[in-house]
Formats: sequence, C-alpha cells, structure tokens
Amino acid sequence: MNLSVGIDSVNVWRVENALKNSNRFLRIAFSEEESGFEFVQLAGNFAAKEALVKATKGIIKLYNFRDISVKRRENGSPLYILSNELKNLLGAEFKSELSMTYCCGCVTAITVVSFNQNERGES
Repeated sequence: MNLSVGIDSVNVWRVENALKNSNRFLRIAFSEEESGFEFVQLAGNFAAKEALVKATKGIIKLYNFRDISVKRRENGSPLYILSNELKNLLGAEFKSELSMTYCCGCVTAITVVSFNQNERGES
C-alpha cells in the first residue's frame, strides 16, 4: 500500500473570469451537479481535482475532470465521488481524504490517498 499527497491552490477570481468569458471551462471541468455552485466552491472543487491528479501521480490526468465530483458531507467536510471507470482504474484498495481552506481570494485543497500500485498494473 502506498501513501501519496497532492496539493493545489486556485485563485477564485481566475475561475470567475474563466466562467464569465465562456461556459467551456464549466463543461470540461465540472460535473452537472457542480455546475450550479458559487465561484468559491467551484474554485475549491477544481483545486481538489488537481490535488487528486497530483496525489495519484498523474495516473488519472488523461481522464475527464467530470469523472471526479467533490461533494460535501452533512458536517461540511469535502469528499471525492469518482466515476465507476476511475474507481476501477484506481482499484478496490483506493482511499482518499480531502481538506480545503479559503483565504485571501484563494482556495487550497490537499488530499492524501492510499492505493495498491499492483492494482494499477505497475510493479
């Protein structure tokens, strides 16, 4: 079992500007459920998706970001919801924890993942 960490920060104004100029970013980067979120939450979700790509060492980089959703539990803490295709790719032993924080117009997400490299076809 391997542990890995990924972190990413996103400026909220960059997400806001991207979405005001075109809906393309919204269609590419976010699931249908996420598309109705406020700019701060969208920035956080995008940072979380980037952090997950980094934590998985890029294995999911070629997948559509729409295959990754970020939801909130009843207590407000974030969690990843992955498409079945990504779940299969990452293996049954894949586990993740996600934390996000907002300060000074920027959202930072950090994720810790554990996975079995052999399930991903690596030695």
